[in-house]
Amino acid sequence: MAAKTPEENHKLFQAAVSRADVDAVMELYTPDAVMTMPDSELRGHAQLRPFFEAWLQAPANVTLQTVCVLTEGDVALEKTRCVSVEADGTQSVSYSTVVLRREMDGQWRICIDFPMSDAPAV
Repeated sequence: MAAKTPEENHKLFQAAVSRADVDAVMELYTPDAVMTMPDSELRGHAQLRPFFEAWLQAPANVTLQTVCVLTEGDVALEKTRCVSVEADGTQSVSYSTVVLRREMDGQWRICIDFPMSDAPAV
């Protein structure tokens, strides 16, 4: 699974989440990726994998909508709207901001993930 553009990374991420495919999600992150949570910071695949294993086990339908992508050279900033519908029908909306980097193999991978950046892009 190779993301040739930042937008393709987003589509592959959505597909992997829909399948609850942790391995596919991890392929979309750099080995040294950082995820900032409200109460902690996760660094690298060793810390990210358990987070995604737990998150993808939760019975929710998650839809991701790209708000904007800004690209400059080998770096991109993406703002995403996340809509989660729980098994009981409860819906929540949040925003995510990620920084992607084009790696030596030409693939775009997430290197910084801020999944709960609730302010919409300006």
